[in-house]
Order: sequence, then C-alpha cells, then structure tokens
Amino acid sequence: MVPLQLEADFKADEDTNEKMACWCKTSTDETTKDIQLGTEEVEELSNVVVQGEQQLAQLQSQLAQVEAEYEKDKQALLEAEAIRDKEAKEFYSVKKTMEKSVEATGNAVRVLKQVNPTI
Repeated sequence: MVPLQLEADFKADEDTNEKMACWCKTSTDETTKDIQLGTEEVEELSNVVVQGEQQLAQLQSQLAQVEAEYEKDKQALLEAEAIRDKEAKEFYSVKKTMEKSVEATGNAVRVLKQVNPTI
C-alpha cells in the first residue's frame, strides 16, 4: 500500500511540477515579451523627446528672429509716425498761410472793387 501511495504522490508531484514548469515558461515568456515591448516603448519615447527638443530649439530660434523683426518694425513705425507728424505740422502751417493769403487776396479784390467798380 505504501508503494501505491508513493506512486500516487509521485504522479501528483509530477503533475504539479509540469503545471509549475508550464506556468514558469508562460510567465517567463510573457515577462520577456513585456520587457521587450517596454524597451521598444522607451526607445520610441526617447526619440519623441529628442524630436521635441530639436523642435523646441528650432522654435526658440524662430522666436528670437520674430522678436528681432518685431523690434525692427516697431522702430520703423515710430520713425514713420515721427515723419508723418512732422509733415502734418508742415502741411497745416502751409495750409494756414495759404488760407490767410486767399483771405487777404479776397479782401484786396473787394477793396479794389470799391475803389474801381469796373474790376
């Protein structure tokens, strides 16, 4: 009876051992696959980070150029406004002088008509 019990226990142990071996293999295969996928994902994300850093550097360079252009354009606008203001002052000064001349000419014509009605 003991040999039969030993043989049954041995068979049960053998079955358990086979199940454990299968579980270990499956678990190891899945773990290996997960590690490989994780490694690939880390590589992909590292590439994304590198691309992001390159894009950031490019955008920072473009931003510096745009800011320089903005300052240049801002200065040009200020200069144009100063020129426009100067020209406007000159225009209104000439306009005022012309209006006074036209008024004086009109007054002179009226006086001349009074003095000489045939004009």
